[in-house]
Amino acid sequence: MLTFLGALGVTSRSRGRVAPLCSNDSERFFKESNLSQEERVNLYSILEEADLDGVGQIALRHAWSLSTFLDRRPVAEYNSEAFRTAQEFLKHHRGQDIIIDAGCGTGVSTEIIAEGNPDQLVLGVDRSEVRITRKKEREVQNAQFIRANLVDVWRLALEHRWVVKKQYLLYPNPYPKKTDLKIGGELELRSSWLGYVQEFAHALRTLAQDEEVMKSLGLAGRGIKISEVQTMQLTNNYLSNFERKYACSGMPLYRLLVHFGDRSS
Repeated sequence: MLTFLGALGVTSRSRGRVAPLCSNDSERFFKESNLSQEERVNLYSILEEADLDGVGQIALRHAWSLSTFLDRRPVAEYNSEAFRTAQEFLKHHRGQDIIIDAGCGTGVSTEIIAEGNPDQLVLGVDRSEVRITRKKEREVQNAQFIRANLVDVWRLALEHRWVVKKQYLLYPNPYPKKTDLKIGGELELRSSWLGYVQEFAHALRTLAQDEEVMKSLGLAGRGIKISEVQTMQLTNNYLSNFERKYACSGMPLYRLLVHFGDRSS
């Protein structure tokens, strides 16, 4: 169910719109960020090694406190209303697979994912009204955007028995998140923070190895598969403007793929 997580990754299959290519983006990126290349390299070197001490215990503590967390946190009305909007969208596209772009920001990644997967429905979710309502560059018929808290969206998706094929968590801020594992499918994590991805993978492996925790989360027997952390070599087909900026500035990019198995109950 909802547990210690955060996530994303894989190369875009988009045959249509993609984020712009680099050109001379590196110099512009450093200038706009007010950091020299040396300062940026030093900043990211701090994150090259993960501190795994205690990460597993933190993950277990979050898992065991899940029911208490949910009892104390009712679904907010504005999230219920946003979810109803998503439900109406799905109702008009019955039978198609669902992809969630979690924390989609301005929606560039959602549009690219939707254009690369025209036979699937892509739901872009972000809690920022400023970002989610920003004018989109074009209308994509198989994409829908809602402003909502992700935790509530995941809870409602589980309650309404959504079958989600894939979830994207693209370049999340490096802090622990509660993410819904129980709705199944695949989760892809992409990040420029190696330590974050390593700790994320370690936390998941710790949970997967504890039979009692997996049973309490309703994940017993699901056969969770966690890939090794992969270094991506991207030169085009960026999923978002953030990814393009990071790649063009020479930062290493990492991804983790997690398959949670199918929800059977």
